[in-house]
Order: sequence, then structure tokens, then C-alpha cells
Amino acid sequence: SPPPPSPSPPPPSPSPPPPNPSTPPNPSPSPAPPPPPAPRGAAYIQRDPNVLDVWVFAGQSNAVGYNDVDWTPMPPDAEPMPDRLLMYPMATRHWTDAQVNIGAASAGFLSQNKAIGPEMSFGKKLLDAQVSNKIGFINVAVGGSNLYSSWLPPNGPQWINMIDTIKT
Repeated sequence: SPPPPSPSPPPPSPSPPPPNPSTPPNPSPSPAPPPPPAPRGAAYIQRDPNVLDVWVFAGQSNAVGYNDVDWTPMPPDAEPMPDRLLMYPMATRHWTDAQVNIGAASAGFLSQNKAIGPEMSFGKKLLDAQVSNKIGFINVAVGGSNLYSSWLPPNGPQWINMIDTIKT
């Protein structure tokens, strides 16, 4: 009897694809990206925690914050933060802890302490953002003042008052 047929050879294995000329052979792993920089505010506080950042509020009644009192409780953003939020009242001309309605207090109307201007919540947002460790406010706003005749540099009376106050 004839010998059994020999098995067929296995099919050839597929050859690897030719190298892609745009891909470098054995690319090295990418270095890890550098860490993100520290936020400016955080780095600023770390350099000098005693810096007082001063913000000037000027203009008309919205900057003063004078408003009718309805005796509802003050919102949490209006709560004082001793030694962190400060004010420079026009009536006394020395730094003190900020209180609600800095604009009216600045003009000497301390009885209006149940009204609120923009400063307290603005200052707390700056502290939360770590822009500074201490925020100081100078409010030279005057409700009902004429922006053209009162605030026009260099001779408007409110403009002159603001510049003189900032210089002190």
C-alpha cells in the first residue's frame, strides 16, 4: 500500500508590518508634566502674611452701601472678621476692624450699622481666594454725588478727597 500523504506544511505566520517612518523606533516614555504652579494668592500669603491689601471704594450710593434698614439678620458675608477685614473710616482716619456698612461708618454715620455695602462680602471672597491674609477698605463714596463735577480728575472735590485720603 502506498505511504500516507505527508501533512501539509503549516501556513507561514504573518510578517510584522513594515515600520512607520513617522514613528520613532522604541520611543522613550514622556517625562511627567511639571506640577501646576501654586496659586498667586497662596504664594503671596506665604511670602508675607502681614501685608494689608487696600481696596478703595469710590462713587455714588451703591458704593456707600447706605440703604433702608428692615432689621432682618445680616447675611453671613456681612459678619465682621477682626484683624482680617479692616476699614479706614473718614470720620476717624485710623485703621479699625471693618463693620457692616463701611460707607456710612466712614462718613461718621455709625448708627446705620444695620445696612450693608459691598465691602464685607467682597473682602471675604478675596480672603477665600487667598489673595491676601488681610484686606483693608477705604470707602470715599458719597451717595448722590455728581460723577462729572464731583469725581472728575484733577479738580473734582470728591476726587481730591479720595487722593488725599489714599496718601494719608
